[in-house]
Amino acid sequence: MRKHFVFVNVMIFALLTFISPAYAGMDNSVHIVVDTHFLNTDVKPRIENGRTLVPLRAIAEELDFKVHWETSTQTIHIWKDSVDISLGIDKKIALINSKKMELDVPPKIISGRTLVPLRFVSEALGRNVHYTKLNNYTPMIYITEYDLLDDEDVKVPNDNFIKKQSDPYEPPVYVLKQNSETRRNIKLGDTVENVQRQYGVPLRSSIDENGNGNLIYTTAFIPETDSGLRMVLKFTNGVLAEVAIPLM
Repeated sequence: MRKHFVFVNVMIFALLTFISPAYAGMDNSVHIVVDTHFLNTDVKPRIENGRTLVPLRAIAEELDFKVHWETSTQTIHIWKDSVDISLGIDKKIALINSKKMELDVPPKIISGRTLVPLRFVSEALGRNVHYTKLNNYTPMIYITEYDLLDDEDVKVPNDNFIKKQSDPYEPPVYVLKQNSETRRNIKLGDTVENVQRQYGVPLRSSIDENGNGNLIYTTAFIPETDSGLRMVLKFTNGVLAEVAIPLM
């Protein structure tokens, strides 16, 4: 019996040793992903009265905006290229290129950092913002140039996809059948433009000037891991030739 106990403990130690660092600290606090990596902030995002508040300076600087804090007026000024933003603490009106924008809730200072509503990041800084819970547990905020798939987009097997697995030791790949459609009504023969109208900006694109290459979309994922599911759309001469969902 003692041998079994020792063996189990050794296995547990081995598993914990080889867990990816990206999983460390994953709990039910809110995590921020900017494009494809975690953004570490000294003040965590929080949810108050149904609104998600995020630290503005850390996000703005990560997106290469300049940030200036005016102590006398309690105003934060952000700018980059042709975008100029100013907003005041406890004030619900922000100025974006001199145009007024009403916030859901006013900015507030917590532990010396300015927190603003998540929607403001999307509308003012020009990025897609996605909020989800991984495994219905860990709240994740994605601030990206690309659009995320819904889990339902890659839910296989289903009647429209067929399983392909040349190597029994490798994960299977599901490909769209002829004369079938994806959940968003994309079918073989569609154009790049039509796919992007339905799915938005891909995680990666390798489409060349002749219309050959791939668009790759993803569901929510944990950076630096193989988590999340991908949809790979292959084009030949600008026409959709294959839709594949590889299971990892």
